[in-house]
Amino acid sequence: MLGLLCLLLMPLAPAWRASAAFLWLASSAREIRKFRQHYITFSHMRFHAGGNVELLRREQAATAAVILPGSVLLGNAGWIRLRSGDAASCAELVSAKTQESKQWRRLQVIWRHL
Repeated sequence: MLGLLCLLLMPLAPAWRASAAFLWLASSAREIRKFRQHYITFSHMRFHAGGNVELLRREQAATAAVILPGSVLLGNAGWIRLRSGDAASCAELVSAKTQESKQWRRLQVIWRHL
C-alpha cells in the first residue's frame, strides 16, 4: 500500500500516475496470487543440516527447493524466499512460537552456515 501511495504522490501527470498505480496493483495482485497458490500447495518446509530445503506437499512427496537471496532470519521471525523444483518461487513468513523451540534454534544454526 505504501508503494501505491508513493506512486500516487509523485509529481507526474495524472495519466502517468494512474498508469503506474494500475501496473503496481496488477503486479502486486499477481505476486499475491502466486504466494497464495504455494501456500495452498505446500504444507511444511524441512531444512536439513547441509542447507538443503524440502517443501512437503499436502498430497504428494517432498520436492527440493533452493533458498533465494533476500531471505532474512532474525531472533524470533524470518522471511524466507524459496524456489521449488518446478522453478516457481515463493516466500514464507516464519516465526518462533517460543524462544525455547528446538526447531527454531536448529533453523538459526543452519542459517548461520548457509
